[in-house]
Amino acid sequence: MTFGAILQEAVSQVDGALGAIMLDGDGIAVDEVRADPNLDLAVVAAEYSTILRETRRTGTEIGIGLPEEITVRSSRVVLIIRRVGDGYFVVLALAPEANFGKGRFVLRRAAARLEEEL
Repeated sequence: MTFGAILQEAVSQVDGALGAIMLDGDGIAVDEVRADPNLDLAVVAAEYSTILRETRRTGTEIGIGLPEEITVRSSRVVLIIRRVGDGYFVVLALAPEANFGKGRFVLRRAAARLEEEL
């Protein structure tokens, strides 16, 4: 299955999902699916890639390991960011009223499938 198909399936399984994007460790989009054309996930992911790099660096330096998941909540969107393998991340963007628990579950499964495709 392609990266895009896995992302599309994840977005379609969560009511209120705005889109999903897979990115490399530098914040460059590998593939993207948008349910909301007004949300530019590539820009969002590129900006948050700094946080991803810093949490990876910090986790390694202090010996707690790499982050598995990061959540960012804002007034307009909830981002669930999950590690895929050693050098990639997947982001699921949700509306604030979306089912956060289901989003986490679906993204965890999608990340495992994306890792198999690497």
